[in-house]
Amino acid sequence: MFQVFVCHPVLVNYAQGVNCMCSRQEIYQFLESERKHPDHRSANMFVMFILSHGEDGHFYALNGVKISIDRVISYFDGNSCEALLGKPKLFFIQACQGGRFSSLHSL
Repeated sequence: MFQVFVCHPVLVNYAQGVNCMCSRQEIYQFLESERKHPDHRSANMFVMFILSHGEDGHFYALNGVKISIDRVISYFDGNSCEALLGKPKLFFIQACQGGRFSSLHSL
């Protein structure tokens, strides 16, 4: 099963995609409902993608409110989500983590 969670979608246009921001409360509500999702029992693995800005082990919710990456992951550990116990869990988080910038190299 594949599920997409988008908070307050604002369609710019179909070519540009979706612009989206979620409050901390919306993110925690989503994580709680996803943790309890019945499909996890029959799933072979769990994958989550988070795309945001961030720093120092956090990503940003709406208005720059920080969400701990460790807290997000803890929703799906064996203690919090027994249905995923012993199953691979992959978290892909694209969020800058500080003030360092990558340098560009020409080929």
